[in-house]
Amino acid sequence: MLFKNFAFSTLLFISFFNLGVAEGATISGTMNFGGQPAPECWVAFRDPGGFFIEGTGCDPSGNWASPDLPPGTYYVTAHGESWGFVSELYDGIACPWEVCEVTDGLAIVLAESDVSGIAFDLEPEERIYQLSGSVLDTDGNAVSGAVRLYNVHGGHLQDLWIDHETGFFQSEPLASGTFYAATVYTDGVLDEAWENESCVNQMCDLLTDAMPIFVPSEGNDSLHFVLESIPVDTGGHIGGQVLGPDGPLSNVGIELRNARGDGLFWVGTDAEGRYQTHLLANDSYFVVAHNDQFGLRSEVWNDVPCVEEWHCWNPGFITAHGTEIVLSGADELDIDFHLVLPPGGLISGQLVDADTGLPVMGSGMALIDVNAGHGVRNTGAGGDGMYYFSGLAPGNYKVLAEWPPEGYTPELYGGDHCPWPCDPAELGDVIVIENDTTVASGADIYLDFEGTRIVGQITRSDTGEPVNGHDGWIGVELHRANGEHLGGWGANEAGLYEIRPEGPGDYYLVATNDMERHHLMNEVWEDIPCVDECYPLAVEGADLVSLAEGETIVASFGLDPGYRISGTLNFGAEPAWDGWVNLWNASGEHVAGMGHDGMGNWMSPVLPQGAYYATAHGEFFGFVSELFDNRTCPWEACDVTAGDPIELLDGDVEGILFELEPELKDFEISGWIRDMRDQPVGGMVRLFNVLGWHVQDLWTHEAGRFRSQPLANGTYYAVTMHTDRMLDEAWKDVPCVNQMCDPMTDGTPIVVAGGDVTDLNFVLEPITAGGHIGGQVRGPDGPVAHTWVEIRNANGEHLTGATTDASGYYRTVRLAADNYYVIAQNERLGLGRMIWDDVACSEDWQCWENWFIRDHGTLVGLWNGDRPAIDFDLVVPPGGRISGQLIDAETGLPVMGGWMALIDSEVGHPVRGVGAGGDGMYHFSGLAPGRYKILAEGPPAGYTPELYGGEHCFWPCDPAGIGAEIVIESDTTAATGKNIHLDFEGTRIAGRVTRGDTGEPVDGSAGWVGLDLFSETGDWLPGSQVNEAGLYSILLDEPGPHYLAVFNDMNQHHLMNEVWHDKPCFHDCNPMAGDLITLVWGETFVADFELTAMERELPVIEHRARIHPSARIGDGSVIEENVVIHAFAYLGPDVHVTKNAQVGAFCEIGPGVYIGQNSVLGPGCFVGDNTHIDKGVWLGEASSVGHGAIIGKDVRIGDFAEIRDSVELGKSVRVASGVCIEHGTVIAKDSVIDTGNCH
Repeated sequence: MLFKNFAFSTLLFISFFNLGVAEGATISGTMNFGGQPAPECWVAFRDPGGFFIEGTGCDPSGNWASPDLPPGTYYVTAHGESWGFVSELYDGIACPWEVCEVTDGLAIVLAESDVSGIAFDLEPEERIYQLSGSVLDTDGNAVSGAVRLYNVHGGHLQDLWIDHETGFFQSEPLASGTFYAATVYTDGVLDEAWENESCVNQMCDLLTDAMPIFVPSEGNDSLHFVLESIPVDTGGHIGGQVLGPDGPLSNVGIELRNARGDGLFWVGTDAEGRYQTHLLANDSYFVVAHNDQFGLRSEVWNDVPCVEEWHCWNPGFITAHGTEIVLSGADELDIDFHLVLPPGGLISGQLVDADTGLPVMGSGMALIDVNAGHGVRNTGAGGDGMYYFSGLAPGNYKVLAEWPPEGYTPELYGGDHCPWPCDPAELGDVIVIENDTTVASGADIYLDFEGTRIVGQITRSDTGEPVNGHDGWIGVELHRANGEHLGGWGANEAGLYEIRPEGPGDYYLVATNDMERHHLMNEVWEDIPCVDECYPLAVEGADLVSLAEGETIVASFGLDPGYRISGTLNFGAEPAWDGWVNLWNASGEHVAGMGHDGMGNWMSPVLPQGAYYATAHGEFFGFVSELFDNRTCPWEACDVTAGDPIELLDGDVEGILFELEPELKDFEISGWIRDMRDQPVGGMVRLFNVLGWHVQDLWTHEAGRFRSQPLANGTYYAVTMHTDRMLDEAWKDVPCVNQMCDPMTDGTPIVVAGGDVTDLNFVLEPITAGGHIGGQVRGPDGPVAHTWVEIRNANGEHLTGATTDASGYYRTVRLAADNYYVIAQNERLGLGRMIWDDVACSEDWQCWENWFIRDHGTLVGLWNGDRPAIDFDLVVPPGGRISGQLIDAETGLPVMGGWMALIDSEVGHPVRGVGAGGDGMYHFSGLAPGRYKILAEGPPAGYTPELYGGEHCFWPCDPAGIGAEIVIESDTTAATGKNIHLDFEGTRIAGRVTRGDTGEPVDGSAGWVGLDLFSETGDWLPGSQVNEAGLYSILLDEPGPHYLAVFNDMNQHHLMNEVWHDKPCFHDCNPMAGDLITLVWGETFVADFELTAMERELPVIEHRARIHPSARIGDGSVIEENVVIHAFAYLGPDVHVTKNAQVGAFCEIGPGVYIGQNSVLGPGCFVGDNTHIDKGVWLGEASSVGHGAIIGKDVRIGDFAEIRDSVELGKSVRVASGVCIEHGTVIAKDSVIDTGNCH
């Protein structure tokens, strides 16, 4: 505000000067900015030598004039850069910052008559460049403060505030030109000008000593300052107290100036009138106290009143009359001020919002001498709207709120509007100062506002006093109705805030504060204090404010006082390396949870006054949870109110100590999962603790058995999951299909009490109704392979998924009859995620949030068989795009994926993340215009994280000054080819597997392809699976000689296996027949394979063979007679099964399969469409037969089977009871159909 006051003084001085009587000739003209009249401007007059003579401004219509000029030759320049336009030399010659040869312009010869019509129309500046860099100390730590940017004249342009965590700074967009930079406002270090020029306390000559910065040029993003610390035992602080006639004064502006009298920075006084600077270097300083907002006379220390306003702003006056304060290694903390009212009359009042009744947040005020008819003084109204004119001579005055905040109309005391240039004649009320003792108080002005806004005042609920925003952050955060955060608006010293949203709409408001300074609770509108979670969508009862165009909404907050609870968490007697503490209120309801600093020290957020209970969690870290004070409370599942209360009254509570004891995990839970025929079932059991938290996943192995990792005593719950073609259950015997159950509410507790639990046995029923979900995923260029299609249950919770093949098709495992949501996502190709049916996820989070999926997705019902046409057409979201590839810098091969981060250069941290594909390609799409950097943040093991541009950047990556920026200029910008070449360290064998016949990579996601490694003696060693791009990488623990072989699913790929080097083989691969690969530490060996295509003959499985459970029989295979195929087998399309085969329970038989005579299919088998089942076949209970199948004579169909529509049943078929035969089925003669069937 004080800087603003100085600006008001200058403007008023100019306006008053121009009210004088003109003598001589006048040069006048007009000023346009881009074809429109300029509301303000600056025109300068120079002589033929280029020397400045004088300047003038313009009225709101762009008219300017300079009267009383002596005859002569003039060159005229129009300044534009301060308003975003390019300065010009008359007539129409660009002259940036008025730095040009003025004689290149058109001379204006002034004789005795006026010259008019000098017109300027300035062109907009093209501000598209930015300067950025970092400010660190010599230890590499970020320095607080700013980098001040100066123009070619050395004039102050911008203060670029330094990120206090990273040291990064960045300018607003700039036009091309010459600039200078120096650090300012820093704490504890010695300032410098660019480059490496000492500029302590701005005591340097930028134009002479500093290095100019040319824009644009290389290095504009690499302005890295490294500042020396103020040497030990040197420097000091300056501080003191400011008193007024009635005692200490708060919010007084204390200005520090250097030895030349130049302004350095400001500090404010606190409620006790005290102030103190940060650490300053040894040097000489002057201190000025400004408080004309209260009518008190400003002073230069020591006891030098500023009788004229300009005294306290003029470096010459300050250095001539002030007392130097010399710092030489010690503090000077007695630099006190006693401010007084100057002698004379006093006029005071307050600016009040006529609509809301709230104080107006400051204004430039003018005092008009009625007799003179123009302004004679000006001052600024305070943040509470109060203004004072003191030291007045007797006379008649008017008061004008001349420069109120935007949206308000200038107004005279008395109620008359008076926009600039104000003619006060006949307007406003006269205030008479009769003598030096006249006090005219209460001269309030009620200002009218036009616009759309949200305003209010933030006060303390305990005292009703405004919260001082100058004493620590206090303000209001604004969110859209969808939760989008739009920013925070700070309150001023009177607790007042104002928000002017971009437009009308529905908004959430959250009042937040610096809790360390104010000790207040944050609050969500309306009147909902919040502790841990203040995000309005997560706060129950949060109210929206509905703002209409042109409306003012008053939303004032009264914040409750609050304090913190803190203490220490130990594991045993040692500080905890991890863990957390929870706090509960007097009713046992959870209030807050907090981690610690890595040394066990924890601290709560600010909490309301009251009684609290505390628990410390330990089980995730091998310790037993406790309730304060020293009561065991496993998993924090106890009555927390049985602990010792912690009373939070009028101050913080410290010293709450937890010392957790180790948890004894000596017991196991085990059992099996089987079907109703006692056959083993694959899948797992998910184990939950007493709170319902996921503890372990217990996968089944031989005979369907599972076993937990060691567990402690306690209560657990269990549910089966991922059991193919079976109906899941919660323990004990509670249906839990698709996880649609609550194991804690519906299930039976499993109590571990001093021994193992060995009889957790599940008997699951088969899925008798349901089917598969399938379809095709297409993109802008056709089918999209390798797209993940996720299946979620009716609650929106994840269940399973499938990946699209080369033609974009996918098909799930068999699912129970139920409702499902389906989601397709392939952001690796830059395509947007989508929820079926045709719901694009415009925000990344939408396709992950259960509630959003439920609210916007369309359920897919599996009630009448398969749903094969759940298709997706994915699109590239609107906006700019960045794409590139991760490449191995050594081998030139693509890197097999990695996590990519998109960094917004303006904010200096990641704003988006995506995974690179198996071929190393990454895509960021839907980008807003801006400047970005790309970081390969999570590359595969052995690679170093790296920014696009070539710089390594380990976590936590600070991208300031490194990496290349990528500019997205508009929604149509496509920045392609942004490849990152990653460096690898380690010992490995890597390469690519391709087809010898076509040269295409072998897709490892479409059927097994893998590399097996063998020792020199032929012992098998772990290898690597080949990914969808045919790439593999084997990291070796030990170098030395090795053999290498590649194996593939021959039924899928129809390729020969191969031993390195170039030795094709069938099933009889002998790795030792190949070539040895010998590696040394740190070496990479590239081994590419080109596999030989096979003659595609039908594989034959010999008679009497035994096929293991869950086997997959490839397409077109022939299975000889008397073969036994165990449970859960899959028979691919067009398989030919000869007679007398036995197929185990829950098999899946693909479409078009021929099942030979007298074969037996186990219970629960699914038989695909158009299958031919020959005579005498036995179809087990609960089997399902697809559409259009042909079932031969004498076939027997077991109980509760399902026969789909349009099936043809041969004669003498026996259909058991409970079988459902759908419409359109042809039933031949002599068939026997028991009662109870549906037709």
